[in-house]
Amino acid sequence: ITADETVTVQSYAETDADAFSLGVEVTGVGGGYQYASADVSPEIDTYIGGGTIEAGSAVNVRTYYNTGTDGKAKDQGAQAIAGAGTVAVVGGNGAVSDATSRADVETYVTSDAEIALTGTLSVESLANNDAYANADGFFGGLAGAGTSFPTARSEGTTRSRIDGKVTEAGAVTLRTDARNEADSLAISGSFGLASGRGSVADASVSATSSTGLGSNSSITGVTGNVSVSSVSTTDADAEADGGSISLLVGYGLQDASASVTNSNEAQVGE
Repeated sequence: ITADETVTVQSYAETDADAFSLGVEVTGVGGGYQYASADVSPEIDTYIGGGTIEAGSAVNVRTYYNTGTDGKAKDQGAQAIAGAGTVAVVGGNGAVSDATSRADVETYVTSDAEIALTGTLSVESLANNDAYANADGFFGGLAGAGTSFPTARSEGTTRSRIDGKVTEAGAVTLRTDARNEADSLAISGSFGLASGRGSVADASVSATSSTGLGSNSSITGVTGNVSVSSVSTTDADAEADGGSISLLVGYGLQDASASVTNSNEAQVGE
């Protein structure tokens, strides 16, 4: 490819999954169960696979996943909401929700490619993985319980790399900017002669991001800067709330767990 101006190879992807499960039961003896599950797991590759590129200006290889071109996160991802309500003499219910966001995003230049340009070579991956789970369970009656169990997981993998040859450039920018967030909210309540409730919320982030110049890459003839950077932002929040009114015997459980695992690397060579 020979171009007087700019060569651009770009992927722009937005994914969104929403699941809702809501139910109310009024009975003498019985209960209800509501389950909602949302999962987004796209694989997005943007790359120069080989050949020679000569450009009079810039060469851009970029991937945007659930972000704008300005890098700001979009309000999209996986959302699961479940709600269960039961009124019974004897009974109970459970609300379970599960939300997972795990995009695999990679932007790269292969070892078979050779690039020469006068401007800036940009190889960039920008990704946003967002998961939200909410579950609400409520019971009212003589004896029974209301329970809620939401789980949110954000497990994105985001990579940028150059394995090929750059023989001439004004500057080279190799960048990864990844955001992974998981939020879980559990609410439960009960009222009765003998009643109970349980709220268990779990939020976890397992993020992997990297930026690198491979051992077979060659960058020469650059008149400006060569920048290799990787930014990873992670956040996990879990909240469990509840309350019960029992005239004789009552019990309650609240448990919230949040965890983050973050592997982030910027490297030159192996």
